[in-house]
Amino acid sequence: MTKNLCEWCGKQFAMRPKWPHQRFCSKHCRRKNENRRGHPKPLPRACRQCGRLFTPARMPLQLYCSATCRGTHWYINNVQKPAPARKCAHCGESFKSRSWVKQFCSKVCQQAAWSKRNQFKIREAGRKHRNVKRPLIPPIYEPCAQCGAVFHVRAANQEYCSLRCRNAAAYEANRERELARVHRRIARKKAVIDRLTQEQIIEKLAVGYCFYCGSEERLTLDHFIPLIRGGATARGNIVIACKACNSSKGTKMPNEYLGQLSMELA
Repeated sequence: MTKNLCEWCGKQFAMRPKWPHQRFCSKHCRRKNENRRGHPKPLPRACRQCGRLFTPARMPLQLYCSATCRGTHWYINNVQKPAPARKCAHCGESFKSRSWVKQFCSKVCQQAAWSKRNQFKIREAGRKHRNVKRPLIPPIYEPCAQCGAVFHVRAANQEYCSLRCRNAAAYEANRERELARVHRRIARKKAVIDRLTQEQIIEKLAVGYCFYCGSEERLTLDHFIPLIRGGATARGNIVIACKACNSSKGTKMPNEYLGQLSMELA
């Protein structure tokens, strides 16, 4: 297989049998040669970091032979090299900074220098602000949508005089839905034939420890299978649970809560 040198990048490549007059190793080099618009072919140059000779193939002003050399050169000159000392343009104190644009040691000096440089503009703006005649907006008083008391309106969409009236209005708006939920719970309790008597409740509490964690403090009665999941207020569905376990279990099934409890204890 015949080999030739690329006229753009100088790399050696294998010529294809279909193209006996192939001049470039790839489409990229061929397009670079077509778009150079009369510019001379880039000459080999030394890498600024490692010193190795290379021919710029991508950019005519390429200074490094690879991205590794470019990153190494930047790291040496920006991280390892100590920042030069500069003099603050306002207070005159010395500070270190790698940015040649930075003139002040802190934000306070920068704002103080700006105020000193624009003090006449600041005075003129303050004078114009004081001389502007603004219309006086009278206070607006409206009756509360809940209790009817007249109050000072401080916002455009304020309808209630206090947080208490707003909460009361929200409760009244959702009262039917809340009562329906309570009635469904009561109905589930009343549908149970096997009710717990006072003696049975005392007998249950006499066990003396939580069914789930074994604690002996703040014991309560808990539905083993929650009412919302099909449980009943029956003697066989009531267990003793401490306040923490009863609150954490919520509407979970026993196997779900015991699995969660075992993971927390592990």
